[in-house]
Amino acid sequence: GHRMIFLIGGGTGQVGDPTGKTKSRQVLTEEMVERNMAAIRKQVQEMGLADFDHDRPGQPRAVMMNNADWLNMPLFQYMREVALHFSVNRMVKMETFMQRLDDQEHLSLFEFLYPTLQGYDFYYLYKKVGCQLQLGGDDQWTNILSGMSLIKSQLGEDAYAMTVGLLLDSSGAKMGKTAAGEAIWLDATQTSPFDFYQYWVSRPDDELHRNLRLFTFLPLDEIDGIVAGDPRQAQHRLAYEVVKVVHGEEAAQTAQQDARKAFGAAEGLPEDIPAFSLARAELEAGLPLIDVVALAEDIPSKGAARRLIQQGAVRINDAKEDDLERLVTLGDVAQVDGQEVILIRYGKQKFMKLWVA
Repeated sequence: GHRMIFLIGGGTGQVGDPTGKTKSRQVLTEEMVERNMAAIRKQVQEMGLADFDHDRPGQPRAVMMNNADWLNMPLFQYMREVALHFSVNRMVKMETFMQRLDDQEHLSLFEFLYPTLQGYDFYYLYKKVGCQLQLGGDDQWTNILSGMSLIKSQLGEDAYAMTVGLLLDSSGAKMGKTAAGEAIWLDATQTSPFDFYQYWVSRPDDELHRNLRLFTFLPLDEIDGIVAGDPRQAQHRLAYEVVKVVHGEEAAQTAQQDARKAFGAAEGLPEDIPAFSLARAELEAGLPLIDVVALAEDIPSKGAARRLIQQGAVRINDAKEDDLERLVTLGDVAQVDGQEVILIRYGKQKFMKLWVA
């Protein structure tokens, strides 16, 4: 029965959340914020997570609000209503700020004030539209608590916070568009449904129970049964369910079929992976594997391709290749679905198809 409020950081985004960042991030322009708002609204609506257009029984119409609409306040108003209620003694002890200061990284007053601005967001939404609960990732816990404290000190009333675990990359780093770790996008043009599926399949076994509970809508007793079964099948069920939420059931079925093809469980090759055409004459002469891997859009340079090969993270038709002098030739071509192709796997479950022209 609660109304969902999607809070867009049109104001705070122009400052940049320092949480979990070792360096300052790029400041967003108003045009970038508007573009992000439109994209988020479209994604949320298409995924069926909220309806911004209609009230439904027990589910009021969701709203999207931009904190640029209220953070553009006079300086003295900010000093009286917000800054007065925050302790610098406590703020400098926040882990994010302590790390930056210990590493002698530049920390601007601009960024230092961020928690106070986000705290004011919660206060404003509580006061204006009755927002009682703010949700976010675990990295936002301190920022959300600052809002609860401001509500308590200003109004003498209680508000509530809830956070969920973050997705981390393989190194344990925070994942996101502005973080150092890799990014997994909901937008299919940024991360294809196939790559999205492969991300979930490759998550560690010890995350399986948590991920099924956090990122799917399966009943809890069914999740317990899935986890108690074969771990590999459970990982594929997780991947299927999450892709279904984000991209729809048809995309989830296609991604699952393509994953089975790519890993040899079915005939054929995946459809939703990048493909490149190579001339027969080129393969007769032999193409350096480094040059072939560097064709992939997410491999920035031949140097990056070289490192993947050295690390044993490249396979040709499922055979590991770590020879930097390796040539891709006609001898690597396989007949699949009546086509002459070579399948290259690189990195973490990334694929490319080479067609013989």
